[in-house]
Amino acid sequence: RAAGAAALQLMAALAVLGVLWQGLAAHAAGTLAAPFLVGLLLATLGAFEALGPVTRGVAGLGAATAAADRLKTLVTRPEPVRDPARPDPLPDGARLTLDGVGFGYDPDRPVLRDIRLTVEPGRSVAILGPSGGGKSTLLALILRLLDPQSGAVRIAGADLRTVPQADIHARVALLGQRAPVFLGTIRENLLIACEDASDQDLWQALERARLADLVRALPDGLDTFVGETGKTLSAGQGRRLCLARILLSRAAILVLDEPTAGLDAETERDFLADLAAATEGRTLVLATHADLPPGAVEETYRLVAGRLEPLAQGSV
Repeated sequence: RAAGAAALQLMAALAVLGVLWQGLAAHAAGTLAAPFLVGLLLATLGAFEALGPVTRGVAGLGAATAAADRLKTLVTRPEPVRDPARPDPLPDGARLTLDGVGFGYDPDRPVLRDIRLTVEPGRSVAILGPSGGGKSTLLALILRLLDPQSGAVRIAGADLRTVPQADIHARVALLGQRAPVFLGTIRENLLIACEDASDQDLWQALERARLADLVRALPDGLDTFVGETGKTLSAGQGRRLCLARILLSRAAILVLDEPTAGLDAETERDFLADLAAATEGRTLVLATHADLPPGAVEETYRLVAGRLEPLAQGSV
């Protein structure tokens, strides 16, 4: 696209030079009036100005066609999970259990092997490991974006394959590493999680995410416009706004997938240090490769070769 724009500018410059060269010669010979020459120059510039959007559109046609093909593939692809024909309601509770869970995109090379983990209501655990080690796959199973190939994922004792997906997504909220700040105000970004939340609810969520003082200092408070992708906020502030959004939800289980990705070391440390207080009372599963400050979670595991290994406190 940049090459096309540069070529168009070069052609415009050459056209203007050609008009000037011929026009000045004609004007000197008395066959072309000065106002007409100026009009020709403006017409030449205007023609190339009009061609600019067309050129950019043609340059982007290939990318748009490829994107349309990808969307078509996604729409026509079989659903990875489906509700059962006769689903049972999800029982009350926030006890999360992974009972001998196994999964592999290639059955001969499983990503997860016999994962066994129980997180009691209100408890917090961290799952450590390098990128590509299977942490995100494990969280996708908890959200039932995938189904295990062996074992079961249970909430309040119920196998997730037996309950409606809507019930699961109302009970479990995700904060991913690419969680977006949407174009709009702080209020509008928060209300995505709970459209009937009161101002008091919004401020409480912001307090727990350690963002309330910043918002109060803004001229328009909750109605401050944050710009496209939250460009008026720092990276850390944007991540805290996303945290406040899932805290505003009524989900009893919070799943955080690399929530500090892309943050500098100090911002990452502050975010993780505030996590225990922010999520108090909720069941928390945190997947990260970051160094955890003391007290960030109550239990820590490392995912090694597809298996969970408990770590003693202080060994992370």
